[in-house]
Amino acid sequence: MKKINKTFSRISFFMVVIILTGLFVFNDRASSDTPIDDSPTPELQVTPSHSQVNVGVNEEFTVKYTFTPSSIPKDSINVQNTKDIVLVIDTSGSMKENINQTSIENPHTTTTRLQALKDAAINFINKFKDDRNTNISIVTYDYRAEIKKELVNSNTNNSTLTTIINSLQYNGGTNIGDGIRKALSIMKDSTAAKKYIILMTDGEPTNYSYYIEYVFLIIPIRRYYENIDTLDKRVNAIGNSRKGLEYSERMAQKIKDRSLKNYLIGFSNGVNSNNLNKIAGKSGGVYKEALNADALNSIYNEIADEIKADYVTEDIRVNLNIPSNLSYIGSLNNVEINGNKYTFKIPNIKYTLNSSTRQYEAQTFDISLSFKPSKSGSYIFSGTNWNFTYKDLKKSTITKPMPMLNINVTAPNMSFELTRNIKDNTTREVGINKSFIMNYNIKPTAINATYAVKPKEVILVLDTSSTMSENLQGVKANSEQEKKLSILKNAANNFINQMNGDSNVKIGIVNFNSGATAIPIDGSEYLVTSNQKDKLKQKIDSLKVDNKGGSNIGDAIRKSLWLLTVNSQSNSEKFIVVIGNGEADYYTYKVGEENEHYSTIDNESSEGGKVGYSLGNTSDDDDDDDVIVTRATEYARAMSQRLRGQTIMVNSYFITLGAKADNKLFTDMANDANGIFIDNKTAGSEALVTNMKNIANEVRSEFIIKNLQLTENLPKGLLLSNNQNTATLKFPDLIYVYNDITKKYEANEINAALEIIGKALGNYNLTGDAIFTYSDIENVGKTLSFSPFNVSIVDDVILKQGLFQNDPTEGKPSGEGYLLYENSQVDIAEVSSARLAALVRNSGEETTLSITINSTKDPGINHIKITEKDIVVYKVDSDNRLQRLNINPANIVIDYGDNKTINLKIKLSEGDRSNYNYYIINYNFSAKLSGEHPGNINCSATLEGTNKRSDFKIRAVSLPDVF
Repeated sequence: MKKINKTFSRISFFMVVIILTGLFVFNDRASSDTPIDDSPTPELQVTPSHSQVNVGVNEEFTVKYTFTPSSIPKDSINVQNTKDIVLVIDTSGSMKENINQTSIENPHTTTTRLQALKDAAINFINKFKDDRNTNISIVTYDYRAEIKKELVNSNTNNSTLTTIINSLQYNGGTNIGDGIRKALSIMKDSTAAKKYIILMTDGEPTNYSYYIEYVFLIIPIRRYYENIDTLDKRVNAIGNSRKGLEYSERMAQKIKDRSLKNYLIGFSNGVNSNNLNKIAGKSGGVYKEALNADALNSIYNEIADEIKADYVTEDIRVNLNIPSNLSYIGSLNNVEINGNKYTFKIPNIKYTLNSSTRQYEAQTFDISLSFKPSKSGSYIFSGTNWNFTYKDLKKSTITKPMPMLNINVTAPNMSFELTRNIKDNTTREVGINKSFIMNYNIKPTAINATYAVKPKEVILVLDTSSTMSENLQGVKANSEQEKKLSILKNAANNFINQMNGDSNVKIGIVNFNSGATAIPIDGSEYLVTSNQKDKLKQKIDSLKVDNKGGSNIGDAIRKSLWLLTVNSQSNSEKFIVVIGNGEADYYTYKVGEENEHYSTIDNESSEGGKVGYSLGNTSDDDDDDDVIVTRATEYARAMSQRLRGQTIMVNSYFITLGAKADNKLFTDMANDANGIFIDNKTAGSEALVTNMKNIANEVRSEFIIKNLQLTENLPKGLLLSNNQNTATLKFPDLIYVYNDITKKYEANEINAALEIIGKALGNYNLTGDAIFTYSDIENVGKTLSFSPFNVSIVDDVILKQGLFQNDPTEGKPSGEGYLLYENSQVDIAEVSSARLAALVRNSGEETTLSITINSTKDPGINHIKITEKDIVVYKVDSDNRLQRLNINPANIVIDYGDNKTINLKIKLSEGDRSNYNYYIINYNFSAKLSGEHPGNINCSATLEGTNKRSDFKIRAVSLPDVF
């Protein structure tokens, strides 16, 4: 008996050694499932729903792709079973909100977000209760994160984990970055083969963690707290979404740097999917979104099944370089965009062992990609720009081509008439250094309307705060008509009229003051077709100013999003038009949580007791930078970001009204929403009506021309008013509106002007200098040139001299034909009268002409004779005829000096400043010689205030002695 026990002990000892050795070998393997030798790579077969698509421009199409994974032999994989999971759970105050359940058994029941989370998390944990190789940790976060439980075995600690989940309480803000930080601190010592972080949130980051660093030992500077050690040396900032997002992205990058598998779950309709996708993109994880309790439970189940799977094909991505003339219009969740390169992250493929076939098998799955072409032609998705990638058994990246897709697109044609002219100038002559206005006219031709119109939905968001009782100058209005609210109503009614009763367009109305109200139009209907204009206008006309109310623009956007989601057609184009004072001084909060924004997309108002409105004119952050953002402003901007969400895209317009409007806020909100800002701050009521009509046309139209631009590249010698040779003028989108009479889409002309200055004399033949570019209805870049245009830059001030003649020589420029022997020396007989003339051209300014007769004081000249009667001033008319002017005697001054040199001054009064003025100053004199030899008389003319000078020489000679 003793011998048997000794033998058994020896056998047991060796078995333990073998087992331990195996464990050590196991731990030395790769940190994931590994292949055996040259195991076959799992294949993915992709089958498209279409191989060819025929569509028109602006028509949407969808192609479905079915992925069929091949099976993997059981002996091909060494399954690595050790797994560490950190559940990072949002316990912020908003988790007490109710959320709908949509199960068939309980279609109308509600529960709190936290309870739904607890149920889903417990179900997730229970999936691992029989798994001895899985450890689970729990981290919660509100204002800051807390490790509720370090990594413990999911089998032996199942009840402990579920008890912790059941005990969770909601409180405070949303510090996602700190939750990630705590998860990383847990994972830093993990030796598991597979590591997972699963983060859930019902909103977006609103808080961040920081520590204080002192510069020069005295200046406190806030720094993001990124240390993943468990010892905390930090404080928390309250309510700063901008820094909260930045902090979350920085911490998420650390997940990616450590190659940790991770999932980010957005739960409820209060999530900001844009920001959560950014965080998931930084972490290299997958973003999943659940709008109700059942969806949340399904997502946790999917993740659990993926983690529990015997083998998982990871990092599946469909890669596509989308041409600039095609737009991807599907969901942006888990889509990475880099220019025109789109990468679609596909959920991992879960393999389970089929014991009968001894194969790891996975189910087929589908993905759908939707596009909208905006250019005619044939397009082929193929080659290196159209593929999918995934990790094989060796964790190497495999690249496979996607099935070829042919797309044939057709579209209409269009053209433009381009003309230009110089303002108030038909001669095309401009003086040097004188500015002139070049007018440009771009006239689009009409195009046929042949495509079906897509349904449209528009929300008019109208300010009824106390500022609307003022006039446009921001002071007390003297009449009802002067009030900004009356001006706003008139513009809104014109918007509705401009729709012309289009039954394809639905309109809703939201007004806002301290809070916002979605207005029922017809019974319980919030959105009605525009042909019900009387009901719409009646609701607009009934709006009144809340004299004690502030401005809660964020709540107005929230209510508008509710109208465009809950009450909306899913396939419609969506628009929102916000008109207001551009101020935000109130924000919406959940009752009991005044420091937190209420971002749930619903129709809750203060009357229901669930939400409240707070004056938000204090900063949420006294950080060391220069950014000062009030809670109300931050709320307005956070909600405007939701207009360009991952699941809803809204075309937005933000219009300021009144001299005291805040253009900056509306500009920022328009940028946040990828929308359009319209400055109507000082433009007045008529401009507001025009803007609203233009927006109405944009809503109605299917044909919009974008990227319109005029580039003027002037030759050397011509400059723009800013001393540059090149100018680029960008124009708003060109809207083609259907004309029921012509049965065509028509667009308004475009007019532009540039101020140009000629800096060098010459004739300029402008050819190819003015280029009009645009992206046409197909989004094809087009280039058109204006016709050649001649402009002459002439000397603005002209001064010339010569002998005067009454009948001009033909073929010469204005006035010059009256001068003979210009710049040539002429002989005259002594005592005879010399008939000279000076030609002066100016631009209508007062001009003084100085003439010195015998400026060189030639000694051969003894005496010069001239009187006021010898001086005559003419003006040259447009027909080149002389019109004698009556000159005030005081404007002609003769300085006789010694009678050998005479100085004349003739003042020309101000003339026509819109054109050139031409003058002939005829002056006649006689000269007597000092002796028998000829005398040279130089007549030097100058224009005061210029560098203009003209010299004309005559020679006085004695008459021959004929006796």
